[in-house]
Amino acid sequence: MSTHRVRKAREESWGTLIQRQELTVEEVAELFRFSPDLVRHAVWNGELTARMLGHEICGIARADLIAWLKARAEE
Repeated sequence: MSTHRVRKAREESWGTLIQRQELTVEEVAELFRFSPDLVRHAVWNGELTARMLGHEICGIARADLIAWLKARAEE
C-alpha cells in the first residue's frame, strides 16, 4: 500500500470524499474504518465491483460501494 495514497485519503474531509463518484481502496477504508485489505479482498472475491488495470484496483464507483455496503448490512 502506498503511504502517499493513505496520507492523501486522510487529508481529504469526510464530506469531500463521500461526494466523489469514484474512490480508492484507501479512501473507502478511511471513510468506513475498514482495513484496506478487507476492501481489496471484497474486490478480488467479486463482492465489490471496481475499475481494474491488470491486478491493480484503480477505483471504486460510489454506486458500487453503496450496493456493497447494503449487501454487507443485510448479511
